[in-house]
Amino acid sequence: MIHVIAIGAALAAIPADLPDELHYCTEVGPIHLSFSGEDASGSYQIVLPHKRISGELRLVWSDGHLRGQWVDADGEGPIHIYLHEDSSLTALYTRAQTPFDWSPVWRGQRAESQQPCPR
Repeated sequence: MIHVIAIGAALAAIPADLPDELHYCTEVGPIHLSFSGEDASGSYQIVLPHKRISGELRLVWSDGHLRGQWVDADGEGPIHIYLHEDSSLTALYTRAQTPFDWSPVWRGQRAESQQPCPR
């Protein structure tokens, strides 16, 4: 089965004026990204009613988006993060154990700082 997921128009290249750090609020918690040239690293937190999951991101800019790995206590796997001109973010990820079972689209909006995301 092939899944087609529309994620909107992403930035084609890293903008020259991109800040060294970006913060996003997503539907499940915050994502923080730090840039160094074509490389990026970051962290995320998934806030569930019964627990919080903190994870790390290791990324590189490739083909118009950030591509790399996520790692947290529940597992690890590939992730693709798209930054959009309207300051939004979309991401797709899967687990290493199930490489063809991609998640629903993870969406977020840029935040001004590392302030807690509204729930």
